[in-house]
Amino acid sequence: MNNQSNHSGITVIFEAVSTSAVTDSTSTAVDGSYSVNLPPGVYEITFVAPSYQTVFFNQGQPTLLTGNDSLSTVTLLGTPVRYVSGTIHGTLFSDTTYIANGDLTVPSGKTLTIEGGTLVKFEAGYMLSVDGRLLAQGNVLDKVIFTLEAIGPGPQEWEGIVVGNGSEGNELTYCILERAQYPLVVNRKFNMGTPATQQLILSNSIVRHCDIGVQINSNQTVTLTENEFYDFNYGGIAYGGGEVQAWQRSFVTASTTAL
Repeated sequence: MNNQSNHSGITVIFEAVSTSAVTDSTSTAVDGSYSVNLPPGVYEITFVAPSYQTVFFNQGQPTLLTGNDSLSTVTLLGTPVRYVSGTIHGTLFSDTTYIANGDLTVPSGKTLTIEGGTLVKFEAGYMLSVDGRLLAQGNVLDKVIFTLEAIGPGPQEWEGIVVGNGSEGNELTYCILERAQYPLVVNRKFNMGTPATQQLILSNSIVRHCDIGVQINSNQTVTLTENEFYDFNYGGIAYGGGEVQAWQRSFVTASTTAL
């Protein structure tokens, strides 16, 4: 932990990705060291401590552990925590961790911009509704992360991001969307009566640990490019109408077939 001499109490979560792996967790000692006995396999590794920025090892990508592995050192930064709920617009900055303790709404005519490296956590059951415009613009090293507040092994979920029928020009680039029931929904209800427009671009992002990765319920254009979908219960992409551009360049894997 940054600027601390006692590095105990960090929870290190190893979440199984491959069938050979087994989900487990451990805690760090005073010097920051930790150990855990795990079978070889592919894992997502997360470091969590109260009042510190959550760290997703390997930029959130799954890591192969073969036995007797030593992971590189990570540093957890102490950051201000801001609780948010209700109407939201303007800019969310990477030097603050945001926790949604109620539903969030970007109103019509307003834009919510989220800087690369920003962590946005949702308490279970809450959602982000976009009636205006959402720009979540990460990069290779600093992704925008949407996740559950009480991260750890278990079935809890936040509800997801819902892009409304009148919303256009939304872009999510280099994002991680995880641990939501439906991480990204384009229109909650099927609506085939509006002209086709470019409603959403999702690119270079990871969508995982969910029921359905992206649910599209409209005839508006959605562009999905260079994304990765995995660990979903029903489908990586569920399609109810309209036009999906370049979705074939998004990598969809799971035990079930994408709809």
